[in-house]
Formats: sequence, C-alpha cells, structure tokens
Amino acid sequence: MSASTRSSRGRGCAPARPETAGCRRAGGKLHGYWYAFGDADGYVPGELPDDVAAASTLTKVAASGVFASVSTTKLLTVEEMLVALRGARDVEYRAPGAAS
Repeated sequence: MSASTRSSRGRGCAPARPETAGCRRAGGKLHGYWYAFGDADGYVPGELPDDVAAASTLTKVAASGVFASVSTTKLLTVEEMLVALRGARDVEYRAPGAAS
C-alpha cells in the first residue's frame, strides 16, 4: 500500500480513479484510491509481482512531481505473518547494550 501527499503542483487534480496503466505494465493491479485526513492525502492499495516492480513503479510516480511525498508499506497476509512468527523462534538476537 502506498501513501502520498500532494505537492502544490498536484493540488486541484483529484483523480476519481488512480492511473492504472503503469501498474498493469509492471504486472500489478491497483485496488483503488482512498482520500484521507492526517499524515497522507491519499492511499493506494495495490499488488505488484515483487519489491523491484514496486520500487520501479513508485519511483516513476514520485518523479512526476505531483506528490510532495510517496511512501510504501508492505502488507503481509495472515498466513505470511504466521510463517514469519514461526521463523522468529529460530532467530538469535541480543539488543545492543543488553547483558549477555
């Protein structure tokens, strides 16, 4: 999911639907555009085939100048998180400064 804040250049051009062609060309799918109050002006949940496709697509969007900021949050399914939690049992970690 991506969050964006419009720049002064982007103000006044409020899309009814996000532009989807670039995402489709990258092998992905956008699920819509939601306006927001708070840190971001809008949210665009979507799916892309991998992190590189997501980075490429969002780099192009950010370079358009319409947005003052673009950020991405990778969402995990419940199943993916359960796998991650099981895997955490095998990870050894000691916080910096913690007693040994």
